[in-house]
Amino acid sequence: MIERRPIDLCQSDRMSEPDWNILLEAIEEILLNTQRLLGDLELEVDGARPTDCPGWSVQDQVAHMVGLEQVLGGAPEPTIDLPPLAHVVSDLDAFMERTVHIRRPLPFVAVVDELTGMTPRRLAQYRGLVDQGDPEVRSPLGSLRPLSRVLPIRVFDLWVHEQDIRRAVGAPPRLVGVSSALVQDRILSAWQTRFAAGLAHDGRLRVSVRGARPAMLEMTLGDSGPVGALDLDLEGLARVACGRGDRSEVLKAVAISGAHELVDAALDLAVITP
Repeated sequence: MIERRPIDLCQSDRMSEPDWNILLEAIEEILLNTQRLLGDLELEVDGARPTDCPGWSVQDQVAHMVGLEQVLGGAPEPTIDLPPLAHVVSDLDAFMERTVHIRRPLPFVAVVDELTGMTPRRLAQYRGLVDQGDPEVRSPLGSLRPLSRVLPIRVFDLWVHEQDIRRAVGAPPRLVGVSSALVQDRILSAWQTRFAAGLAHDGRLRVSVRGARPAMLEMTLGDSGPVGALDLDLEGLARVACGRGDRSEVLKAVAISGAHELVDAALDLAVITP
């Protein structure tokens, strides 16, 4: 597996002038696209399919999307004792797992119905919060943070889990739309910060993202030196940044050139999710 090294995803989320319309549109886009995808599935079969997110099935992914949004919106946390689970290794893991585990005995259709019913209520709640300005709200990491810092995290998290479901059921990734654009920018920004602080190599690193919204991150590290380059699409970018799948398999869709030692060092720092 690609190594997972957690960072505080809230640390650079404050937007100087948050575009609330874009953020709310992104949340709505993800939730509605997920519902459309689920409507095309054979729920009894597809709900049990494993995903690249360790320990979680397709049903678990939907349960996470529902459960975490409800808790962040003020619903009480489930008070249950979890059984030993290999993918639960921290308090944060346990917090995320409880809202999933409590829904495992339910038929998948019930969890899908819960998502469908929750979506308009949660979107209305977000709009009400935006009308208050930039209030402090509960973040996925437990603390209170400004809404302008929490909403980008929710876009990132929900989009990633939508793609987890898509890969598991053989649906194409959704790489267009406002949510996809926000996720791409977020990953590149996080990589710029992470690589600048953690790469002890001289040279230049170039990350080229191809697709509907081409982008490039280019960094000079230390003194002059060789250029190492990664060329990938948003699907590959997100899989690398989120530690999804076997590293050797994921990198088959990534073109690597130039200073491989520099690129390998960057890939060792590339996972930004907890």
